[in-house]
Amino acid sequence: MVKRTPQDTLGRRNRMKPQSTGKRIRLTKRDLLWMQAIHHHGPLSTSELLAFSGGGEQNKGRAQNRLTDLFNETDTPHGAAYLTRPPQQFETIDARYNELIYGLTKAGEQALKDLVGRSGTSERLPKSLQALKSTASTVMTRITF
Repeated sequence: MVKRTPQDTLGRRNRMKPQSTGKRIRLTKRDLLWMQAIHHHGPLSTSELLAFSGGGEQNKGRAQNRLTDLFNETDTPHGAAYLTRPPQQFETIDARYNELIYGLTKAGEQALKDLVGRSGTSERLPKSLQALKSTASTVMTRITF
């Protein structure tokens, strides 16, 4: 039986609170890259996370869908959603027009420890991600809050 969740008038889930649909989540290499980047830099936007994984604009929609799943779905090996959306981003008057910002949950931090080792710090990042760090840092300096 499908679990019903509160939705808006267009049938969409609430952006501020996770609402699981029961989808099973298995972490991919890209998910781990994103989680490592968040662990190292703090909360990041969808575009910043996409830059870390080397994805182009053609992959942005899929990345957004995957990030949404990592935020909403609780059927994971670690028993909870891996990402959170810091609530401060929804306090502005134009919050619906800004990119979503993602942070790590305790389950996300535990997944990094279990799957990457130690604390998921940047020393453990793959070389491809280390090369992209400077690009993402440039993007982050252009963003104002």
